[in-house]
Amino acid sequence: MSVFASPIALDRYLVAGAAGFPVQVRHGDDSWSELARIAADPAPDAFVIVTERTLPRAHIARVLHHLGTAAPTCVRWLTGQGVPDGAALTPGSVIVALGGTRVIDAAGRLAARTGGHPRLVYLPTTLRAMSDSALSLVGPTGPRPAPVLVRVQLDRPVTGWRTSS
Repeated sequence: MSVFASPIALDRYLVAGAAGFPVQVRHGDDSWSELARIAADPAPDAFVIVTERTLPRAHIARVLHHLGTAAPTCVRWLTGQGVPDGAALTPGSVIVALGGTRVIDAAGRLAARTGGHPRLVYLPTTLRAMSDSALSLVGPTGPRPAPVLVRVQLDRPVTGWRTSS
């Protein structure tokens, strides 16, 4: 049983020098369709979801379903070396990091390697990633591009949070 009975919507905008990005906290079924609308502006060629095999399949499927309404969507699994497998990107791809700190760092490295201005969306699933990695423009290997969106979705169990009473 969820602790929150009503929809939650919290919007902030973080600025660091010349870079800035929106941060959203959401809860509720209606908020999922909003995710696809925001991530698809401007229209992407595809969504490339970077994640780990340990994340619950139902959560991955939910993200795939909603982003898939806006553009073709694929999953790239993190390997043991902390890099996504077979992550070939087109210039119009949006990289979506779905997971904890390790996933967010890997997506940032992938975006930095692509050149140009890759679009990043962070969907952190751990407390550390929500409060640290997803909000930082510097990763363990140096600077990374600013995300176009950081979104915390409270509808799923998050590592470190009690979601039942």
